[in-house]
Amino acid sequence: MKKVLKWTGISVLILLLLLIIAPFLFKGKIESAIKDVANDNLNARINWSSVDLSLIRNFPNLRIAIKDLTIDNTVVPFDSVRLAQIGSIEAVVDIKSLFGDQINIKRIGIVKPTLDVRVTKEGIANYDIIKSDTTEVVEPTIDEEPAKFNIKLREYYLREANLRYDDKSMPVFAHIENLNHEGKGDFTQDLFTLITQTTADKVTVNYDGITYLKNVKTTIDANIDMDMVNSKYSIAGNSMRLNELELAAEGWVAMPAEDIDMDISFKMPKNDFRQILSMVPMEFASDLQGVEAKGSVSFDGFVKGTFNETSMPSIGLNLAVKDGWFKYPELPKSVNNIQVKTAIYADMNNMDKTTVDVNQFHFEMAQNPVDMKLKLRTPESDPFVDFICKAFIDLDNVKEFIPLENSEEVHGQINADIALRGNYSSIEKERYNEFHAEGLLDITNVLFKSDSLPYDLHVNKAVFGVNPSHMDLSAFDARIGQSDLKASGKITNYLAYALHDSLLQGTFNLTSNVLNLNEFMSTEEVETTPTTTSEESGALAPIELPGNIDFTLNASIGKLIYDNIEITNARGGIGLKDKVASLNNLVMNVLDGTVSMTGHYNAQDLAVPKMDFLFDIKDMDVNMAANTFNTIDKLAPIAKACNGRVTTRFTMKADLGQDMMPINSSVNGKGVLSTKSITLKDFEPLVKLADKINLDKLKQPQHLSDINVSFKIENGVVTTDPFTVKLIDGIPAKVYGYTTLDQDISYNVDMDIPVDKFASGALNQANTWIGEINKKLGSNLSVNNKINMIALITGTVTEPKISVTSKALGEDAVANLKEQAITAAKEEVKEQLTNLKNEALEKAIAEKERLVNEAKAARDKMVAEAEEQAEKIKKEGEAMAKKARDEAYKAADDLVNKAKNPLEKTGAKLAADKAKKEADNAYNKAIEKANAEANKAVELARQKADKLVADAEAKGDKLINDASNKGDQQINKIDNK
Repeated sequence: MKKVLKWTGISVLILLLLLIIAPFLFKGKIESAIKDVANDNLNARINWSSVDLSLIRNFPNLRIAIKDLTIDNTVVPFDSVRLAQIGSIEAVVDIKSLFGDQINIKRIGIVKPTLDVRVTKEGIANYDIIKSDTTEVVEPTIDEEPAKFNIKLREYYLREANLRYDDKSMPVFAHIENLNHEGKGDFTQDLFTLITQTTADKVTVNYDGITYLKNVKTTIDANIDMDMVNSKYSIAGNSMRLNELELAAEGWVAMPAEDIDMDISFKMPKNDFRQILSMVPMEFASDLQGVEAKGSVSFDGFVKGTFNETSMPSIGLNLAVKDGWFKYPELPKSVNNIQVKTAIYADMNNMDKTTVDVNQFHFEMAQNPVDMKLKLRTPESDPFVDFICKAFIDLDNVKEFIPLENSEEVHGQINADIALRGNYSSIEKERYNEFHAEGLLDITNVLFKSDSLPYDLHVNKAVFGVNPSHMDLSAFDARIGQSDLKASGKITNYLAYALHDSLLQGTFNLTSNVLNLNEFMSTEEVETTPTTTSEESGALAPIELPGNIDFTLNASIGKLIYDNIEITNARGGIGLKDKVASLNNLVMNVLDGTVSMTGHYNAQDLAVPKMDFLFDIKDMDVNMAANTFNTIDKLAPIAKACNGRVTTRFTMKADLGQDMMPINSSVNGKGVLSTKSITLKDFEPLVKLADKINLDKLKQPQHLSDINVSFKIENGVVTTDPFTVKLIDGIPAKVYGYTTLDQDISYNVDMDIPVDKFASGALNQANTWIGEINKKLGSNLSVNNKINMIALITGTVTEPKISVTSKALGEDAVANLKEQAITAAKEEVKEQLTNLKNEALEKAIAEKERLVNEAKAARDKMVAEAEEQAEKIKKEGEAMAKKARDEAYKAADDLVNKAKNPLEKTGAKLAADKAKKEADNAYNKAIEKANAEANKAVELARQKADKLVADAEAKGDKLINDASNKGDQQINKIDNK
């Protein structure tokens, strides 16, 4: 007995040790296998901090947990976007089921996931990370049974999730914060009920620029009847709560194939007006805690139809409010007599069937009535609109029915009386007499003041007049913070813009005494992804411009403040059209000089915005300009060491990076620069040259006058034509060379220096430049002599490198120095061209990958469609052949049945057997023919599809070869010069 207990105890101990150490023995292999599968099948980088396996915590079940999982898309344009960051993925599995036919998952869940889902305008999604499968598909045999669902799932959950969904192809934006969802049900059954609970702290939904939900607290309890055989899911009596709004829903969603069919209706089970009031965003209504509300409301709607690539379900909404009323506690007045009657039907497949009826929209604020009506028909082909708005709002009374913070002030009056009625075609064909449009929007002494606003807004007067052809802005006089604005003008095509999103045109005159742009700059923090650095988050981003606006603005601004720059007397034309902002002879005084700008900023491709400007600058303080404008500092780094005024006129064309700064290699242009008088002090290349030749006078401030320089900019390299400056008391020096926008320099300085300019005793110093010349020439230069110096200055502005020689040493020495300069210049340019070549190759390789991936996707789709069509042909051919055979068999059997005697019956049977044999042969031949035609069609499709991929690869290879050859040609040109 003791031995039994002893060995039993030892066995239990060994089993316990195995349970503890087993997960650690196999952990490395399991993690490695998961990573291998992910890397082989995904266009993404997947990482995690640990994969934990345990048989102890949930014994006798196996617990699996993947912690700190991140998924980063590696394909352009999402290669810098983190798709997912997940705290943990957890699963508890019945370990015995791993060795059976059905895996029994007790529960599975995702904790603290952050998902950033994005879809481009072209429909490319960052979650589409599965690589295309190029393996040959093995056709299943005819009698093979479909595999059964062999996973049993009891419970799943999602906790503390944050989801950002930005689909520009729809366009839809949604943001859900702290989403929690759990569901329970037996997924092994064909028919079962899935019990779910969902909560979210904040839900925001924006569709096509309109925010329908904003920071809405959401709760959903739904029991879903699951029909797994027919892929149909039904709900009845389920409840949803949005803030205080309660909705009940019933209906079904079916997905038997790729289409999604649905028929869902919803309504408010209660008629409490307060529920509708709770949906007003907090930005427009203070906390509703304690607010009294009365009135009845009915709200219902439906979503019905099919969703697929060519179809959308129809949507219907009905809202009615009767005798609505609400009042904030401790305020003397209320908002009364709220009456609403609205019906909207949207046929998403035939927009002309869409109807909007706002038959009544009325409320009264401190006895000030607001009335609106709207009817919209045939919005797609020829919109008919019937709109009326009559309102008088005395903002001085707002504080009597809406609570304001102590720091908030609201004053002024808004008076609106606008009526529109008619078909858009009347406006389009300029038959203005057929379209009724009249009215006025008058804003007087309106003031908004709040600590939440960066500035006070005071509109002294704004008057908009409405007529069929245009809207008149006859007066606009406002003060925004420190800025004052006066404007007038008109807007045309406003109805086409409102109804069809057509081009909106306008012409305005704007005047201002002071315009402080710093007050309008956003102070909000930029939202960053986990892969975005802090430096990137603080950078500028490309400015997006609207594509359907054509505005012309004639501006006259007394003082304009931007960042630390003060601009005065700004005047000129500003245009906006087709996502291009243009400046037309915009003249201004800056840094005590005058600047004129003409050109444009092109935002048609936000990935690579472009600029093309002509700058005409007169008598500007060069030092202040270099310290104020980054571009001037890059073009002429010597400017920071100068004091004085310069005049320059130059063109500059460049691609812009995502930080709105010019991409150095893309900058091109040309110009001239001149100055009457300028002082150069502490310029490092000149200081180093002075040390090199032992000429301290070069370290002293150099007063330069009457300088004229021509320059050109090619691919980010600023090259100056030879020009002469006078150094050291009027000694002429010939200067030429180049500066790159990366601040590399290469300049030649050629000058004849009188010996008396050198320090006393310099002639006898063997280690000085002059001493070396005397030694080599066997001469003894006197103070009356001049010595020629040729200097090559390379390196960078802050760390220059100096080489010198002299014509006195002969042509070989000079030629050698020139050769050094040419070689240095060549190497610099070759390095830049090599970098450009490598960038072009990277882009070409990426483009090839994109082209091939698209071609493979098209190939897979084409082959799949061909195989689907082939299968259809085979089935139709088989059905027709079977029908013909069955008819032949029936005719043969009828012949036998009609025979009246044994002899006739025997003959009929022989004829019937022969007919059946012929029918069988015909059946087999028909099947073979149908199969052959189907297989031929598939083969042709495969050939065409493979050609797509081959053409894409050839096109990509050509792009790569062209980029390589072009780069090599440019580099060879430099070598041959």
